[in-house]
Formats: sequence, structure tokens, C-alpha cells
Amino acid sequence: FLTLAGYPEHFMPWVIEWPGSSVLTYFRARSDSESSVLHSNLLQFFEDLKQSAVTRVNIIGHSMGARVLISFLSAHYSVFSQPEGLRLGAVLLVNPEADLKYFIETSSIIESIAESITVYADRNDEALYWAELANTCFPTPFCAQEKFSHSLGRATLPLRRPMLPPPTSCTETDQEGADQENGLTPRPSLRTYGSVDDEIESGSVLLDIDFVDTSSIKANVKTLRHSYFHISREVLEDTREILVSRSRADLRKSRLVRREGNVYGWLQAPSFFSG
Repeated sequence: FLTLAGYPEHFMPWVIEWPGSSVLTYFRARSDSESSVLHSNLLQFFEDLKQSAVTRVNIIGHSMGARVLISFLSAHYSVFSQPEGLRLGAVLLVNPEADLKYFIETSSIIESIAESITVYADRNDEALYWAELANTCFPTPFCAQEKFSHSLGRATLPLRRPMLPPPTSCTETDQEGADQENGLTPRPSLRTYGSVDDEIESGSVLLDIDFVDTSSIKANVKTLRHSYFHISREVLEDTREILVSRSRADLRKSRLVRREGNVYGWLQAPSFFSG
């Protein structure tokens, strides 16, 4: 991954390996991904980084690793909200095997501690399709209890969350103080989508998250369309620009085009065009 994309020498990778799964052990791995033991190990890992004088980290979560990351950050955001603690740079969720509804509900927490959040989604990801069916039949606290559980990694339409009502019993200054006391200091949005009037009228707001639709990528992609982020030239170069240049999707104009809302596609001719 680092070699193919040509990252600078000061980038130091760490790989967090936890009990993954194959098809037959999916439910065991799903249970492990939400366990308090795994969260405790991650807390210790980030504490060790802090003690080693590391000040900033970027995190990439692929497949069920994204489920681990989302549940951990929403529950332990204080790790990255302390004045002298670690700073959370870019969060990349690649083909995330995570419940869409749960992610929307917790997205504001992750937005408040991360410099940027990018989701790479593929609507044709067959592995996530089968995971959707499995989570529908056997839900968990981190999986919607609805008739059908939609996967974040197959979401290629603009995602919104309900707007919070304005505070009625405290001033704006009081509210900011309460947020800081809770360890949440929302960052200014790096990207403004739509108009305020549209947001108020619809009663919702677009997530301050960049969604990149990878459904059109053909090279170095197997039929399952689930694990190609580390060998696909398009994704490798795009993730490098996020991590090295710290550019949001709207600034990566050489390869991305804004399709709708907070969803971007690749700047390329349709696959049925040929020279």
C-alpha cells in the first residue's frame, strides 16, 4: 500500500490485527468487533502512541475494520478531544461493513474529532450485500433492528441527518461551553453543501463527510468488488492525496467530480466509451 502510492518517509504505518473472519466465522468476527476487550486494546494502543510522542494519526478502516473503528470512535471520542492528547487526522472508511443507520446517528461525534472523513463505497460490493442479509436476520446493538439492514459501504447517494432543534434554555455561548465540557469541540466545516434555506426546509443537513463512489472502477478488481483499495491505482492516488496533502474531495479536482450533495465520482469517461 505505502510502496505503490509512494508515501513520504516520515509516514509510519501500524497495522491493528484482530480476529477477522471468513464466511463461516462471520458472526463470531462481528461479535468480536463490538467487544469491550477490543475497545480496551485500542485504548491502550493509542495511549502508547501518545506516550511515544506521536501527536497525530490517520486511520484507515476496511470492511469490518470500519465497524470496529466507528463503534470505537463514537464511544471513546475523548481519546482525541483532550488538549494535550492525540489529534485525529483523516479517517478513511473503505468498503465499510457497518450499519448505515448507526453510522448516521453517530457521525456528528466522529466529525467533531476528525479533520476529515472519507467513505469509499461500491454499490456492487457483493460481500457487503451478503453481510446486509446476515445483519437483517441476526441484528446486534450496532446493527439496525429494521426490516432490512443497509450497509454503509454500498451507500452511493447523499446522506443526511436530522437537524437538531436550536437550544431554548441556554445561550449560544453557554452551549459552546457545554460542548467543551463534554470534550466535544466541533471543527468548522471544511465544505459547505447546498444553501441554509434548503437545509432548514428539508429539516436535515448533509453529513460533513466525503463519499467517493468506486462502483465504476474496473482495473485490479475481482468479481466480489470488496478488497481492491490497496492495489487500485485510482484509490491509491486518491487516498495518498487525502493523507499527504490533507485535501477534501472538492479540492481533488484532477480525479473527482461532485455528483450530488456530498457524493463524488471519478472524473473519467463512461466504461462503454472506447477509442
